[in-house]
Amino acid sequence: MTSLDVFVAGQEYGVKQVQVSPMVLFNVLDHYLRRAAGSTRVIGTLLGKVTGENSVEVVSSFPVPHSESGGEVGVDVVYHKSMFELQKSVEPGEEVVGWYATGDAPDANSVLIHEFYGQTCANPVHLLIDAELFTDMTKLK
Repeated sequence: MTSLDVFVAGQEYGVKQVQVSPMVLFNVLDHYLRRAAGSTRVIGTLLGKVTGENSVEVVSSFPVPHSESGGEVGVDVVYHKSMFELQKSVEPGEEVVGWYATGDAPDANSVLIHEFYGQTCANPVHLLIDAELFTDMTKLK
């Protein structure tokens, strides 16, 4: 597992440390490489468990289809729920702990997606991966 620093919004926010399985990183990069033509980023759900008072362990993920257009975001909620139910039948101890996206910085649409995941879990983790190497190195935020 890789331990990452987490940006936290205020002192009351519950998550202070996140451990991410390397397989999750590979899944995100694979999802990015297989993205639809014209897509600028991909998003998906992070699964794992809260491992302590302030820690989250991310052990798996799945891609979630979405569309972005002019300040609006459409997340395929039915697909998200179906995939989560399938995953839960295989690993009943896993829960939604957040979401991932590719890119070099969060934007206004990221806030909308984060709000969606905030309905699914109390303190969603947002894993942002620079898959295009805009900064000449892979960054995780």
